[in-house]
Amino acid sequence: MLFKKVNLEDFYRIRQFYWDLIDEMSDQNDKIGWKKGIYPTDSFLQESLDRGELFVLEEEGQLCASVILNSVCNEGYAGVPWNIECDVDEILSRQKTCFMRTLAGRNTKCMNGSYKGFLT
Repeated sequence: MLFKKVNLEDFYRIRQFYWDLIDEMSDQNDKIGWKKGIYPTDSFLQESLDRGELFVLEEEGQLCASVILNSVCNEGYAGVPWNIECDVDEILSRQKTCFMRTLAGRNTKCMNGSYKGFLT
């Protein structure tokens, strides 16, 4: 498996990956709230890609997972006792993580092996 930053020309491939996963989760979508073009929005995905924050996990050229990594955190993170001291721009928080159901139960520690679903 290869974890890599997405190229600018990959926008439609990545958007389709999110949309395919949304379709696959349609039986649970009322609980999760992900909707094509609404959450996550196309502009959010494009802006994340433009800022170099969008990453994918590929296996044999096939998309397996996608995640946005940036320093954006809600205020609740400020009160957490961390093991190290660092500025907010020195940490990465994951946003809009999704991975194929076929990865559930495999060694996906990089995405957090406790997931049983695939949209977070």
